[in-house]
Amino acid sequence: VLRPAMNEVGERFSSGEFFLPDLILSAEAMKRAISLLRPMLSGEDVISKQETVVIGTVQGDVHDIGKNLVVATLEGSGYKVIDLGVDVPAEKFVEAVKEHNPAVVGFSALLSTTMVNVPKAIQSLDEAGLREGRLVAVGGAPVTERSAADWSADIYAADAGTAARLITEHLSKPDAKPAKARKPEIVDTIITHGDAVKLEPFVGDSDVERFKAVLRGEKVDRVPNFENLVDDQHVTKLLGRFAGNTLSYGGDPAKGASEAVGRPMKAADFVEFCQITGQDVMVVEALWTPIKKRMPDGSLKPAIDRSVKTRQDWEALVMPDDADIEDRLQYIREYKAASRGTRIGVAMLGACIIQTLYEMVVGLTDFMMMCYEQRDLVEEMLEASTVHFEKLVAAAVAEGLDVMYAADDFAWKNGMMIPPPLFKELWLGRMARIIAPAVNAGVPVLFHSDGKIDDAVEWLIDIGVDGINPMDPYGVDYRDYKKRFGSRVTLSGNIDVEFPLVHGTPEDVERDVKEHMDVLKPGGRYIAGSSHSITNFVPHENYIAMLNAIHRYGVY
Repeated sequence: VLRPAMNEVGERFSSGEFFLPDLILSAEAMKRAISLLRPMLSGEDVISKQETVVIGTVQGDVHDIGKNLVVATLEGSGYKVIDLGVDVPAEKFVEAVKEHNPAVVGFSALLSTTMVNVPKAIQSLDEAGLREGRLVAVGGAPVTERSAADWSADIYAADAGTAARLITEHLSKPDAKPAKARKPEIVDTIITHGDAVKLEPFVGDSDVERFKAVLRGEKVDRVPNFENLVDDQHVTKLLGRFAGNTLSYGGDPAKGASEAVGRPMKAADFVEFCQITGQDVMVVEALWTPIKKRMPDGSLKPAIDRSVKTRQDWEALVMPDDADIEDRLQYIREYKAASRGTRIGVAMLGACIIQTLYEMVVGLTDFMMMCYEQRDLVEEMLEASTVHFEKLVAAAVAEGLDVMYAADDFAWKNGMMIPPPLFKELWLGRMARIIAPAVNAGVPVLFHSDGKIDDAVEWLIDIGVDGINPMDPYGVDYRDYKKRFGSRVTLSGNIDVEFPLVHGTPEDVERDVKEHMDVLKPGGRYIAGSSHSITNFVPHENYIAMLNAIHRYGVY
């Protein structure tokens, strides 16, 4: 009775009728029911191999939203789940399979750039002689039926809501036989690639006025090119020296607050990068609310351990102060000073008010339940972030900020994480307050969220957002967005990192860019770029081919 009920919840989640809090609360209720019933049914609390699943997010990927949802639904369906966490190397999967002898091994990847490690991990199981007698399941935003078939995976789950049902169905088949993995061709870094494609001369030097104009819907000379992040090995190849990635000289803040160490890319290096690639703006990263935790020795560390479960936990944390604002402003000033004598602008990327909570401070499952069960606490936590970013944006605008780049991931490939009416009440007014200093000063606002954000686009336009990024291709049809929104908001990104950028050829990349230009360039309001970031898994020649194609086909 319970498993069919949980399957129904999963199906409703997949169809968009239910949202993350519904899925998680249902899974938690079922998990508690199973814990009570199991001893009565079996006489002892023993989990068999048939009911054990090992799961993890593959190496290089620190995102765990989807994986955690699958864990919750599997546990809610009565399985024993060995959760290996995130950034899991292949050898750790092998060790866990040896120790726990599971019926199913699940591999998750959120980033198209890290999905190349899924077949590598599967192959490690095969080489260790551990593939036989168990099923391999794969899933995650960039994973498709095609890639699952290429890897000879037994189970492909399009979303967390269907994972438990599919696993149960496969395990119930008496003749279910695991497929044999084929050895994949793995490229670990772009350094293995040659320089077959050279960056070509282009029309129109870097110019922030072009970027601002396209966000306002004005005519420009060419389609701007822009990336959230270009990783360090690409930067090194372009500059001829190490300069970090375009968000950080050390660390990778795009992966979360725990990775946000060091300082932003040095301004002189970023100016040179923009001049070489034709990008119009440099980006100062201020993604995460700098909430801190006091350690036993009295020192302060970022609150990133997802330990807040009660109001008492929250009240023990240290909120941001003026020193945290100055920490970001110093780089706005540095970038503005370095850009004098050029036409390169400065953008600030920040305001992850809800993502900070579910990824760092509280944790996804507990935060989603809090939205239903402790709304007053959720409001209080969101307000603390809002107050910080209100002050930061106002101060940055006063320092001459050219573009405000707000970001907060609130959707997945099938839709919103939280029911839209509730999310609107919790979030929209606060984001409006955050960007208000920019809107009131005439500073254009670009907004980033992964996933299918259809329900929120009109809201974003209403509060003054001028552009949306990255038009996640796993949830957004760029042709549809052009028809529905293209005359009222600038569209940015959408060139799929998985294919053509990681797995395609330079010719595939050029073809895809041209197809995007054919649809998105007419009438203006398009900023070309990838569907997220140019990481080191993208062959360098494909990145250069994308830039060349944008510059070639983007001229008006």
